[in-house]
Amino acid sequence: MYSFYIFLWATITGSIFILFIHFLLKDTSFLLRTGLGFFAVCTLLCVLRLSTPLEFSPLLHKIEYPGWISGLIRPRNLFHTEIPAEYALIAFSLLVSLILLCRYLYRTAKISRTLYSYSTEDPEAESLLYTIDESCGIRVRRTELIKGPVIIGCRRPVIYLPEMELSVMNLSDILRHEYTHWKRHHLPIKILIQLITILFWWNPCIYILARDLSHIIEMICDEYAMNRYDKMEKVHYMSTLIHCLRHSSESRPGKEPTKICGMGFVSSESGRSTKQRVTYHLNKAASASRRRVGVSLLYALAFCWMIGSYFVIFVPSYTPDKQQLYSDEAEAYLVEKADGTYEFHFGEYVVPVTREEMESDRYMIYPVLSEEEAGKTAGQ
Repeated sequence: MYSFYIFLWATITGSIFILFIHFLLKDTSFLLRTGLGFFAVCTLLCVLRLSTPLEFSPLLHKIEYPGWISGLIRPRNLFHTEIPAEYALIAFSLLVSLILLCRYLYRTAKISRTLYSYSTEDPEAESLLYTIDESCGIRVRRTELIKGPVIIGCRRPVIYLPEMELSVMNLSDILRHEYTHWKRHHLPIKILIQLITILFWWNPCIYILARDLSHIIEMICDEYAMNRYDKMEKVHYMSTLIHCLRHSSESRPGKEPTKICGMGFVSSESGRSTKQRVTYHLNKAASASRRRVGVSLLYALAFCWMIGSYFVIFVPSYTPDKQQLYSDEAEAYLVEKADGTYEFHFGEYVVPVTREEMESDRYMIYPVLSEEEAGKTAGQ
């Protein structure tokens, strides 16, 4: 039962930091001062905190929730059985995750088959791609089913281009961007993001994290793609972004089908993210003299939050009134667990009790049973 509160605390702390990073990322001036590395590290710390609900018992500092919150999250059994309600919630969550995983695999396979079936080869674009890397083995095809350029597939990558007018320079910018996604292994990261979203589907903050991380990856990809560009070439790259965004916004309404399984050139559903990409890359040179001490301090604060959150936990409070202490004394008892902690049983209520709490006077009047004796008592 105690592990449930550890998991709940990991979810709360991770979600709060996700929202904090999300609002910082919306400030382009702050992004220019810190750089993409800070946001990439912080989003990874959020994922790590959500997926590692751990405790360090000797150094753990416990803080009690207010009474009304404690009443909401107090331990309960499922429909007057001996099965804790938390187990039912975990089973339901994993079942939904399994269904979402099957749905994701099915949709990914279907999208790949459909795009390949309703697309044609583009020899001109492939020959231009091979001037970048003749050994990449990436195929380039044209299709009317997408709004913007996208690359799909880890083992057999394919770059799909929409049916739109593109100059040689526009095409070169797009192919270099999609090639960089493949070269920097962004497609496996995209799959990992989807799996994390599926596992924590019940947490609304995880969808914000997925969008932000995808946006950060796109900007990092831009940096690598323009690594050897001069100023004028960077300006043309930005104009290509705007050109593709305009085409995608003027295309048929509806969501982009490749969003869940591919890495695109522009986000057809949010012009704000493309605007930030353009602003960031065109003004990045002016922020080259950003203060390293300030950025290092931000990194230190992020890691301190990450480490410090493992040594604090909120737990529900429980204080029986005097009437419960005496009139219902025969119905209440304590159960000693194998890990040295206790559980206080009072009717349908089950409250975790630590060794330190056992020393308080309020538990001294109750009998202490072993788990075997408690099972026999419940059976009677």
